[in-house]
Amino acid sequence: MNTVDPLGQALYFTAVSSAAGEAAKEAKKKKAGAQQSAGIFSAMLKKNEEANELASAGLPSEIAGMSVEDAVVFLKDRVTTAGDKLIDSMTEDAFAEYRRAVSQFMKYVVKYSFEIEELSGRRNRRTNKERIFVQVRIIDEKLNNLAAEILANQADKFLLLKRVEEIRGLLVDVLAS
Repeated sequence: MNTVDPLGQALYFTAVSSAAGEAAKEAKKKKAGAQQSAGIFSAMLKKNEEANELASAGLPSEIAGMSVEDAVVFLKDRVTTAGDKLIDSMTEDAFAEYRRAVSQFMKYVVKYSFEIEELSGRRNRRTNKERIFVQVRIIDEKLNNLAAEILANQADKFLLLKRVEEIRGLLVDVLAS
């Protein structure tokens, strides 16, 4: 009869339990990696949705994921760059780019610095119509002041734009008659 080697069995069971522990660690790592991948995917999805929302509002998609301050600086730089291009070369493309940059800057400022609230008033006894009052509140005073300062710095370019638009209007009048 063969004798049973207790030491061999102990090594076998130790190896099995160690392998089971390693397998559990690997499974845990895979699960954590999957959660991290899901986190990355959801962050990318959120940024893409924000970019689509900005594009539908007429704003550049580059500002998606930026803080309000960073986005304002980005848009301000675009206005300044487009204004400098317009002064250097007075082409139709430079004019359109400057106009677009100013428009996007103003849309962003209005979107993030003002809040519009509708308040209902009393009903008129004769017409039975309810009066609705609109209240505009400034949310971010610093952003509003920055916008005013930037527009003041761009005043000479706005005068140039006014003249260009006036000339275009005259040309349209000449062609129409």
